[in-house]
This record gives sequence, C-alpha cells and structure tokens, in this order.
Amino acid sequence: GWTLVHFWATWCGPCVAELPMLQRMAQEMAGNLTVTTVNVDELAPGAVARWMGREGITLATLLDPEGAAQRAWGIVSLPTSYLVDPSGMVVGRADGARDWQDESVKAFLGEKMGG
Repeated sequence: GWTLVHFWATWCGPCVAELPMLQRMAQEMAGNLTVTTVNVDELAPGAVARWMGREGITLATLLDPEGAAQRAWGIVSLPTSYLVDPSGMVVGRADGARDWQDESVKAFLGEKMGG
C-alpha cells in the first residue's frame, strides 16, 4: 500500500507539533496509507520510545542515530516527509512542517493516491 515516510527528531519543535496530526491522519486513512516515522535523534536505545510513550504517540518508528537513512533519502532539514506509492516509488515530498489535518493536504494526498 501507500506509505508516508516522515523524518523527525525530538529536539525539532515543528516535528514534535506534527506527530499528533500525523497519528490522527494515520488512523483516519488506515487501510489506504501507512505512516512510518524515522527518528534521527542520537539518543540511547529506548529514549525515543520513552519520549513517544510520554507524548502518546504510537506511530511505527524506525531509529536512525547514525544518519544513514537521512543520507540515503537526501534529508537536509527536518521535518521532511515522502509519499511512497505501492510499487516503492517516491511520488511526493514535503519539506518542513505541514498541518496534516488540513483539507488541502488531505486533498493533495487523495489526488496523488488516485482517490
């Protein structure tokens, strides 16, 4: 299916503000879109999970403390999100924070996803 890959860090204020909106969007679009986050903090193992637990964020999260995924995806600023189609092709990129609950953002995703 479709995947939104979202790069973020706990020290990035706009990133943190987006996570609850991304979580709501993931719940609303369940079955059509999976949201996977990639945390780029250089924290001890478990620290990101504890932070997410305190914030009530349950999104699937991969850890990239060495920055390998960041380099591979060409991330230059946070947050950055990619829309990946079912075949694995990147079809959209959002640099910077977005209001993922905004109707224009939902319309854009729907259009890209052919819905």
